[in-house]
Amino acid sequence: GTGATKYTIMNLGAAAAAVSAAYYPEAGNTPDVTDSLNIANANGRLDVNVATVGGLPANWKGSVVLSSDQQVAAVAVTNYTGRDTRGDASTTSPGTEMSVYEAALSGNTTSYFPSLFRLPLATSGTANQTSRLTIMNTTGSTAAYTISYTARDGTAVGAVTGSLNAYGSKTFQTGIDTDMPANFITNMAGKNAGFSAKLTSDNTLAAL
Repeated sequence: GTGATKYTIMNLGAAAAAVSAAYYPEAGNTPDVTDSLNIANANGRLDVNVATVGGLPANWKGSVVLSSDQQVAAVAVTNYTGRDTRGDASTTSPGTEMSVYEAALSGNTTSYFPSLFRLPLATSGTANQTSRLTIMNTTGSTAAYTISYTARDGTAVGAVTGSLNAYGSKTFQTGIDTDMPANFITNMAGKNAGFSAKLTSDNTLAAL
């Protein structure tokens, strides 16, 4: 389906917060837009609809880097329309409706995704239940990464490697073969369709 994101910033400081919001495309390097925002009151909040940010191209995808002269917290909500309508054992209208996540304060060189799914382990693009994982380079230098996948029984089932430009990002969908390791389906044969992943990088990455 199609996703539309809104995010909320809360001022945790004792004075007005001046916030800079840099909108980086997936390719990273240079923001498409940098907005100057203001939260006038301590404990105040500001809601931002990404679809209404001036200067962003249509169908924009990427990440937002917030910086402020006060401590702030942020949470984002992505609402999906045009859901997958294939039925399964429990519902005739499955699919993701909404995802909610808090902003990352900083990145790490190692992150874990303990519960991922591809149900059933079927042809690319046909699974009823899948997961998404997004990674973002939080530095001004290129980051090389490896995502290592492990079945529930502890068996290694493959790895994906790549690199991200400065402040670049990438989303992986477990139901799409090209996003997953080579021979992933073969290596998962006879195992539960749930699995986990470990992300390692030579620079700090945010992951969700």
